[in-house]
Amino acid sequence: MLVRREALHLYAQKYPDEAEREFQSALLDCNVAIREDAQYYFRKTGNLALRSYYSEVLQTSAGAKLSATVGGLGEVGEQNDTTLLERFIPDRYARIRVAAVHSIARLNPNAYLDQFLRALDDPSAKVAREGLLALSKRPNLVTAERYWDFYSHSRHLHGKRKALHLLARVNKWDSIAFLIQSLLTDDDSLADLSKKYIARWFARYNRSFVAS
Repeated sequence: MLVRREALHLYAQKYPDEAEREFQSALLDCNVAIREDAQYYFRKTGNLALRSYYSEVLQTSAGAKLSATVGGLGEVGEQNDTTLLERFIPDRYARIRVAAVHSIARLNPNAYLDQFLRALDDPSAKVAREGLLALSKRPNLVTAERYWDFYSHSRHLHGKRKALHLLARVNKWDSIAFLIQSLLTDDDSLADLSKKYIARWFARYNRSFVAS
């Protein structure tokens, strides 16, 4: 990435008349830093409407180019652009699901809480991580009961671990009840994680009790 990025900058310095073509290609680079450099270039020159460009390319892209396009629209788009992106949440390729969840969380997070919750149990840990990041910013918009139901029915260990993480972040009285229930597991790694969150809960409770 660093080599591609430096080459792009050198090209702009040495061949400014031809740089636009290279920067347009860079808008679809798989690396976000290179895409952002290209987006900055076109914001500065005003020669390309970025939202329209990504929206158009979205209709014909595939593979790595599609994941870059989905990511790019998330970087330059607006709230209602998520209607163009939501169909990629269940895509068969994990990298496209990652880009879709990430971009939607960036543009219109409160409207897709159910999708973020389902993403926690995606077979890909990277997709699940994007779901966790989206929900971690607003954990109390989903009830502790729903997190617990998800934890109870999750098919993947990484999904259960992420549900515990979110349960530890909700309203403290809802949180502790479900964290104690989560100790009833045959999985030692989950039990250890629950104990860690319970210890953290009591540490926070003692601090708030002393403060009051």
